[in-house]
Amino acid sequence: MTEKIKKTCPGCGVLKTVIEDFSTDPSTRNGYASHCKTCKKFESEQRRRKRAGLPLLPDTRKQQGHKELPIVSTRSPKKTYSKKRHQKSIGSPAISPYLPIDPKIIRSTILTELMQATGVIPSRTIEKIRQEWWHPVELIKDEVVDDIIIITLMTGGWSGNQDIIDALSKSSFWKDWWERSERNGTHVFKIDASVWANGLDFKR
Repeated sequence: MTEKIKKTCPGCGVLKTVIEDFSTDPSTRNGYASHCKTCKKFESEQRRRKRAGLPLLPDTRKQQGHKELPIVSTRSPKKTYSKKRHQKSIGSPAISPYLPIDPKIIRSTILTELMQATGVIPSRTIEKIRQEWWHPVELIKDEVVDDIIIITLMTGGWSGNQDIIDALSKSSFWKDWWERSERNGTHVFKIDASVWANGLDFKR
């Protein structure tokens, strides 16, 4: 089994798994954001509160004492050559845990999952979208009106968010719950509250 790559988030000081806890960021060397998803959401919420004139949330992220944990390097190790380097290897070569993961592959996998998303349990699909959406606090809104949950997704001009919409539009989730789309990148979904968490089978 391939060892999972880990690194310490400078925001909360916790050693976390890169592929699971950090968003992709093509502008960085290893293809992942420097801060974990939890910290990015926390900082985004703090900015929203500051703009709205609301009291800021207490920052207790570094009270667990993990900030001194070492960062596991994601750089490729220096190549070493042996006299047998021209011999054909038998079986599958071992995958180095230090090789950087191509963010395009990860992104493609996520989009494929959303294309296969069903409307059976809507809450799971929306949670997956929140994890991958750029600026979810500002660009994803939800409200309940007469036992109908209204989810509004706004791309905000981010191409990554538009990629998610394009993938979602090919899924049965879109067919079941899509209400309307607007030119400014706003997409509205209306979901029956009775099937939000329990699924369509529960309603039947």
